[in-house]
Amino acid sequence: SRRWLLLTEEEMQRVAEKAREALEFDKTSAYMFFEEKLPELREEFGLKKFIEANQQAGDLVIVPSGWYRVSLSLADSISYYETILSEQSTLKAITDNNVWRPQMRQYQLAYCYDPQDLHLLPGIEKGSDFFNWLKDALGKVKNDELLPGILSVLLQCGSTLSLSKSMPQLNVKGLTSCTPAAWKQCRAQLKARLKEKGSSATLAWLPEEAPKSLEDLPGGAAERSSEEL
Repeated sequence: SRRWLLLTEEEMQRVAEKAREALEFDKTSAYMFFEEKLPELREEFGLKKFIEANQQAGDLVIVPSGWYRVSLSLADSISYYETILSEQSTLKAITDNNVWRPQMRQYQLAYCYDPQDLHLLPGIEKGSDFFNWLKDALGKVKNDELLPGILSVLLQCGSTLSLSKSMPQLNVKGLTSCTPAAWKQCRAQLKARLKEKGSSATLAWLPEEAPKSLEDLPGGAAERSSEEL
């Protein structure tokens, strides 16, 4: 089982104005927080609006976006958590951080383009210093590095674009550098590089058009259904 404390950002900020030391979670364990800090926050600093609960085996706890949380395992156990996507900014940050964010030295999307076409990438001006630097760097990359790089981009872009049908409010087609056009460009580049390497691998498993749902991806529901038949 696991003990939880949840509180809103507003309540956290209200109490933090008076109890900054008590809220320095990095300087204490979860056990000491529940044993010493929580009583102090309640009795001395007026912590009132919070949720405290014990999670038993098989229970699912959903923490609302923006809420603060502290949890403590009360017995030896195995737990699992995942972040549920709910905001455009979160999806954009995750996607671009893994695909194309030059200011953070993330250039992987460039693998999908020939050196002379790098100006087609977001924010790249043909003939600029950055364009010339990237063109020179890309020209030195071997196929053995390019192929897994392109596949990595396709994996991330496929995961993002496949949310089109189930989460239309996110507008994923134009939200990140993973556009439907980028998908087609990466697939075409993968095909060309495989041919250049002399590989007989087929891309029949990889959709030509950008996926719009999980069913469009390899191993999706549509594919599994046809295999079952």
